[in-house]
This record gives sequence, structure tokens and C-alpha cells, in this order.
Amino acid sequence: MRKAFGAWMVAGFIAWAAPAAAETPAYQTIHLEQDVARPAAQVWARIGKFCDIEEWLHVPCRLIAGKDGEVGAVRDLNNGRLIEVIVGRTDLSYAYAMPDGMAEGQAFYHGNLAVVPVSKSTSRIVYSILYLDQGAGAEAGARERREKRAQRFGEALRTMKMLSEGKPR
Repeated sequence: MRKAFGAWMVAGFIAWAAPAAAETPAYQTIHLEQDVARPAAQVWARIGKFCDIEEWLHVPCRLIAGKDGEVGAVRDLNNGRLIEVIVGRTDLSYAYAMPDGMAEGQAFYHGNLAVVPVSKSTSRIVYSILYLDQGAGAEAGARERREKRAQRFGEALRTMKMLSEGKPR
């Protein structure tokens, strides 16, 4: 009995003293590009307002705080379902973040939309997303969720191209 108790004590001490095995965060990245046959400034004027997302991602959007295009501006997507805040900007880009817990299974989300000049008459739309996938399911589930999101934003870039090349604002 004494040996068993001693063994339990040693095992308990080892378990207590050993560092906990930390899970590796499942950060996901999506990087998409779309060439456009229009100058960068024209493209940005057509797709670069914070709530232009309503037109190219087909979600209801309203500015609920701050001034459009400025750091600190806050947009409400899908009638309060998602909140996003501009955290950085240039003349032809903005970076935004979503507060933790806004999307199910997601604790961190950061996106960047930019238009990059390629020539005097052409440009490239660049959309990058970085997020922490904490959704249920193994690696295959995370991969499937990432592919679905990449497909949706890929369609959005094609819509931005069409809007930029087709319809003047």
C-alpha cells in the first residue's frame, strides 16, 4: 500500500511539474488577387468604401461608428451578426479586424483589402485574411471551412472586377 501511494505521489508530481502540452493554434490564411483593366484610383473609388462590401459580398452593411474609411470606423454586417473595425488604412487599402467571438468557432479575424497599381491603366485587387479557426472538427474540417471562405471571397473579387470595369459609380 505504501509503495502504491508513493508511486501515485511521484506520478502526480511529474504530471503537475511537466509543462502542459500546448495546442498549436490553427491560424488560417487566405490570399486572393484579381487583375483589373482600370487604374488603381478608379478601382478603389468603385470598391473601396467600407460598406461597399454590401455590393460585392452581397451582405447588408451599415456604418455604425466613426467616419467611412478612417481608422476606428465600425461596420455592422448582416444586421448585427458581424461587427468589423478599420484598424489601418492607406489611400488604396484598409485593414480591419473582427472582435473575438463574433463568428462561431473563431477567436481572431483580420482582413486587408487593397488595390495595387500595376501600370497606368491596370491594377490588382488584393484581399488577404488571417483568422484563428477554433471550429469543431479536425484538420479536415478546418480545411473545408477555409476552402469555403476562399471560394466566397474569390467570387467577391470577381464581382469587384466586374463592378470596377463595367459600371462607373
